[in-house]
Amino acid sequence: MSLSPATRPSISENPWFWLMLFGGMGVLGVIVIGPKHAARQARIERMADTRARVSAAKSAGVPTAQVSKDSPNGEQPYLEDDFQRPPRLNWLLGLLTVLMLVGTAGLVISRRSIIVAAPTPRLTFSNPKYFREFDNSDNPCCWQTDVVAHDIEAILDDMGIKFESMSEDWGTAYSWTRNGSSYSMLLTCTDVDRAEFEVEYFAVSGSGPDFDVLVPRLQQLNASDHPQG
Repeated sequence: MSLSPATRPSISENPWFWLMLFGGMGVLGVIVIGPKHAARQARIERMADTRARVSAAKSAGVPTAQVSKDSPNGEQPYLEDDFQRPPRLNWLLGLLTVLMLVGTAGLVISRRSIIVAAPTPRLTFSNPKYFREFDNSDNPCCWQTDVVAHDIEAILDDMGIKFESMSEDWGTAYSWTRNGSSYSMLLTCTDVDRAEFEVEYFAVSGSGPDFDVLVPRLQQLNASDHPQG
């Protein structure tokens, strides 16, 4: 039995990663830009306040030159007792923090829930009943695989498995999903003269309990006597 490692999907393919990244960048932006935004907003409000006082002075007949353009509160853009309050970005910071935490939690849970398939096991068997002499009119490997596939599909049907299959000259691929587990199985012909075949099987996700029943039944397709090539 030979083994081959399974691969884990890239983290950039996970939508939770992008939600976490969006929230994290937003939090950073609010922390960095927030004070600058407050100072800019204070400057805009002071300018608006100055224009209002100048307009009021003109209406009262006071010369524009006598109107003070300084902030009534000195150097500080906002004071606690001022009628103008500084911009409140706490709600935005809180919202982005929640998005970042939700994205992080979703990413961790989704990555942990991906049960990477165990190294791919391979079952090899041969049986004289699947042998056929090559007569230059047909592909013996293809014909033999079709016969084996018929027996395998009979086993799957007997187990109540609703599967999908795809047949090519090299063999037949099967896939199905049941009870929260996804399965894949590949049948190939490895030796035409010996009517020898190989079945690779693995659970894409989940524990793969179907194989606990299926593999022993596939082993029954094996026979000790081989045809002479």
